[in-house]
Amino acid sequence: MATLVTKVRQAIERYGLFAQGERVIVAVSGGPDSTALLLALAALAPEYGLSLIVAHLNHMFRGAQAEADARWVEELARRLGVPFAREDADVPALIRQSGMTVEQAGREARYRFYERLA
Repeated sequence: MATLVTKVRQAIERYGLFAQGERVIVAVSGGPDSTALLLALAALAPEYGLSLIVAHLNHMFRGAQAEADARWVEELARRLGVPFAREDADVPALIRQSGMTVEQAGREARYRFYERLA
């Protein structure tokens, strides 16, 4: 984990990703990539004065498994002491209504959620 935190710190510095004291929405699906990013940012938050918020969107494709993922992410956020925001988006209905691909509709739903949260 220390190596990941170091690499994330280097990326923050190299690209000027955050200003001191910023509020940062961390999109966490519950998969390994977004979970690792959350853990790294939680470790770095005090150094940068970041205020993190965990955002989780249920795309409503996987029923009980998706619900379990949402509960797991919420529990992780609680253990880290980070506020948690969740939204359920009927992406299958969006696909039917709009003709978008699965990827397009999922991205659209996520962006709408993150904009409202921001």
